[in-house]
Amino acid sequence: MRMRQNSEAASRGIAKVIQAAAMLVLLCIATSVYAQTTGTISGTVTDQSNAVIPGAHIALKNETTGDVRHTLSNGSGYFSFGSVAPGAYDISISAKGFKAWEVRGLQLHSGDEREVRSIELAVGATTETIEVQAASGAPVSSGERSALLDSRQIQNLSLEGRDATELVKILPGTVVFAGGGVNNQAGFDPGNVSLNNSSVGNGLNTNGNVNRGGTDLVSDGAHIIDPGCNCVATQTVNADMVAEVNVQTSNFGADSPKGPVVINAVGKSGSTDYHGETYLYTRNTGWNANDFLDNSLGLPRVNDKKFYPGGQLGGPVPGTHKKLLFFAGSEYYWQQLPSQTIESFVPTNSMRSGNFSSTAPDNAALCSTPNAPSSMCSLGANLNGFLLNGSPIPATGIIPSSSFDPGGLALFKLYPLANVNPATTPGGFNFVQPLSTQQNGWMFHTRVDYNLSDKDKIYVTYNQQRELDDIPVRVFFSQPLAVPFPGGLSSQDISHTLTGHFLHTFSSTLTNDFGSSLTYLNIPIRPNNPSLVSKTTIGYPYNGVFNKAIPRCRDSAMGSFFRRHRQTSLIYFRARATTARSCWARGLITSRMM
Repeated sequence: MRMRQNSEAASRGIAKVIQAAAMLVLLCIATSVYAQTTGTISGTVTDQSNAVIPGAHIALKNETTGDVRHTLSNGSGYFSFGSVAPGAYDISISAKGFKAWEVRGLQLHSGDEREVRSIELAVGATTETIEVQAASGAPVSSGERSALLDSRQIQNLSLEGRDATELVKILPGTVVFAGGGVNNQAGFDPGNVSLNNSSVGNGLNTNGNVNRGGTDLVSDGAHIIDPGCNCVATQTVNADMVAEVNVQTSNFGADSPKGPVVINAVGKSGSTDYHGETYLYTRNTGWNANDFLDNSLGLPRVNDKKFYPGGQLGGPVPGTHKKLLFFAGSEYYWQQLPSQTIESFVPTNSMRSGNFSSTAPDNAALCSTPNAPSSMCSLGANLNGFLLNGSPIPATGIIPSSSFDPGGLALFKLYPLANVNPATTPGGFNFVQPLSTQQNGWMFHTRVDYNLSDKDKIYVTYNQQRELDDIPVRVFFSQPLAVPFPGGLSSQDISHTLTGHFLHTFSSTLTNDFGSSLTYLNIPIRPNNPSLVSKTTIGYPYNGVFNKAIPRCRDSAMGSFFRRHRQTSLIYFRARATTARSCWARGLITSRMM
């Protein structure tokens, strides 16, 4: 008896600690979850003569977690369960003088408003049960138009990468947008797992909406789309860690205020039984043919290899009587990315020595090609003005070394040397360099569900992703004809996504769901070797107005610049938000307040 009392006391102690910790998390992150990640189940209880039955007892049980919620039908025989997490449910209804009524396996998805129809209790003893098919649950009371991808479809459909949002392309009304022209290819690489990469805002458009700004991406209630461009994502919606993806295209409720298209991803959760798995996905294009350009230049084939090992485990936490459930999944990704070839025009050796004439052999080879860069090749004929000694610039286009600007000579060191003959290189380029980069990292997803009581529920989800980015050319994107950054750039990216919900049932007609979320992404881009671009190394003599000038190198034949970044960390995106949602049932209507 003493051991049993101690066990019960310990369980109560654990429950209080978990409740306090969960509430502290929800209050500290001081945020909001506006997106609809739950659903509503309602119905009207009648007898076989179609007369309503008030005061009937309704029990809603989650088949996976074992969580049970209770309510009573009102004077109109109506009942409603608000803020119900997605999953399969059993509904049991009983009333004095009637046989019990039961439906099993009623499936609810995020954003659903399901009315259980044809609830007719037959006269008889409550020990007798009438069981009906789950097909009686149909989504009604909402004009929402949406499409659902459940876990089975996500597992069975072919994915090129690991991001489940790639499958949006199979839904009706979704098209590829590449900015116009004849290039029918999206702006993202589905085969590359990466932070700040997603189909949203990068070429997959639904219902004719704008490419960027027309779609919101939500993970367990947290908005994970980058607000700076209304594109990409702060985390990967991993196909093995997500339970479902619901794409709302029109006519959804005010609890999903963004859009006009909203993609809701709901992560996996634990159950009352232990389940786990390990897996390995791999892609290897080493057997593919060599790239045409590399083959024509006699360059070797660069293999593209990707490995994605991972594992998951979920179940009840020991000592909590299956009231506290957990799920945890992690995946590592090792990616040797497809080779790419940099092609550009760089100053010739003659130009570096001040000879811009068309008679220099390397200048003639560069400037005689059809795609010769006019900004470089027209210099010799268009030079005018005076040298430092006051004499006019020679008509030959050759500048004496005594008139070289030391700053200009220093900036020349930031350009790579010409390495191919433009006369025999396709496109007339005098600089060609194949690149092979890696992008490795890992992602983690966990969810905890705690059934405090029949009236109080708490669930918290947390996602973390880290990766190392190799950036050989320039920050974020590369302009045509850009040359490699000296020594390259890299970034140790990190993202955190935290959401929490506290559900309290005040009565059979009033339910409140308080939700919070925090999304954080940091991309600290730094030079791999800062000394290669320092003023001291290249001998740049000028300090600028604020004595902190940083050398810039212009992309040849282009009007854009890329800055030589120093050791600075950039918090690229941090977002916070907060809300509470209440459901109130009266008569035959369920109202929701945000």
